[in-house]
Amino acid sequence: MRGRLLSIVSLSAAALIAMACGSDSVGSAQLVEPADAGPIIVRASDTFTVDSFVKAGWKKSREQDVSSLERATSGWYGFFNKRDIELWVYETNEDATSVGAQTAKAATDKFARGIKAFANMGSHNFGYADYIIVGNIVMLCESDVATCEALVAQLD
Repeated sequence: MRGRLLSIVSLSAAALIAMACGSDSVGSAQLVEPADAGPIIVRASDTFTVDSFVKAGWKKSREQDVSSLERATSGWYGFFNKRDIELWVYETNEDATSVGAQTAKAATDKFARGIKAFANMGSHNFGYADYIIVGNIVMLCESDVATCEALVAQLD
């Protein structure tokens, strides 16, 4: 996430400089948002179970219905360091990085739009801000990937 932010800031600064230097007409240039860099993927060749994360310190809360998650074998709610982390389990890293990532991206994008829409309404957490893929697992992270990364660092 930090790398993405740095890339976005760098690209935005470059675009502003290019607009300032390359055009005499103010307001004629448009900023184009950079393309999504894709998900953070770690330990792609490893296969994990929910118990792998429990052993690392993740507190398993309850299983979720994954019938709407294409190719997911299970899904679990839980928390680590007082932050919600949801795990979606897939057979392979390929499934996690393809269909799992698409669904996670849609979920985090919806959360980001909701934050903007409900910012002044005192709304409580209602989704996940980011996600990473760890082997065959998609991890949805409550506030940012830092908590997920801290949990991943504890995996055997």
